[in-house]
Amino acid sequence: PYFGNILVIDGALQITQRDEVNYHEMTVHVPMAYLLPTARRALIIGGGDGGALYRLLQYRSLSRVDLVDIDLATIKEVTQRYFPELSGGFMDPRTHQHMYDGNLWVDEQRQARDEDPSYQPIDFIIIDSTDYGSAETLFTDAFYGRLKGLMSDNSILVVNLDSPSWNTHIVAMVQQQLAAQFKYAYVYQSHQPTFLSGHYSYLFLSDSVHPMKTSVDWTSWEGLRLNCHYYNPEVHYGSFFLPEDVRKRLTMSAQLRDIPAGGFFPNSLPQTGVPKRIDLPEERSKRVAQEAAESNEAEAAAAEADSPSRASDEEEL
Repeated sequence: PYFGNILVIDGALQITQRDEVNYHEMTVHVPMAYLLPTARRALIIGGGDGGALYRLLQYRSLSRVDLVDIDLATIKEVTQRYFPELSGGFMDPRTHQHMYDGNLWVDEQRQARDEDPSYQPIDFIIIDSTDYGSAETLFTDAFYGRLKGLMSDNSILVVNLDSPSWNTHIVAMVQQQLAAQFKYAYVYQSHQPTFLSGHYSYLFLSDSVHPMKTSVDWTSWEGLRLNCHYYNPEVHYGSFFLPEDVRKRLTMSAQLRDIPAGGFFPNSLPQTGVPKRIDLPEERSKRVAQEAAESNEAEAAAAEADSPSRASDEEEL
């Protein structure tokens, strides 16, 4: 009862009703925050359980979402019976479902784009497959090259990885592989209690969107009124700061010096309690010292202004 229904494929746990929300919110909301409010088209390869689809369709700007899963009919039937809370996206008119091999679908779409000048690039792509290596055709350089051909310069691709604690070598290997194809290849993480080690990771890929330096329209995000269980703006940025044993094996990772001069939140978010600015340690020390000096100067000026008044009162006495 505690975990609710559990989906297992080939002996490997996929989701539970208890904590699927952690995984799916982090898969969708982290990258989509950068694409607000302009994203129009998205693609999910895998994801037949409907969890990523359901959350993706919460973004009203999207006009089309393609869901491609070779086992779509079987997994969809299981979802509708045992995870009905995730099945709403299957009925959304914006959803286009394809029970097809993801590798072949991408190959055909790549040819269609070459032949059709009006082909609309895909703004956001999710690889929500089984564990890395299980679907071999989805992890080759050639596949990612074709997939990138469906994207624009401003698009984002997210790949589900593995446990960065127990399978650090796999996480590092995939990050290094795809860093050769994308300018930005940043690993981020989430707490996933029922997955391997309880520590899970994703790979954020783009040629133009830097997860620390690219601004997010948090006003548009607030306007969505998402009812999140795990994700929030603080978790968004915090997820990119990795344990040292993971960070040192990657070609790039988030660091404090990546924080913009104006902070992540130049405008306050009163409904989420987000601070206006996050200071670096050395900047915080300077700010505290400056505020103390300014306070002392103000007190001295007030005392000086008050002294003639006291002198006048004493003369009258």
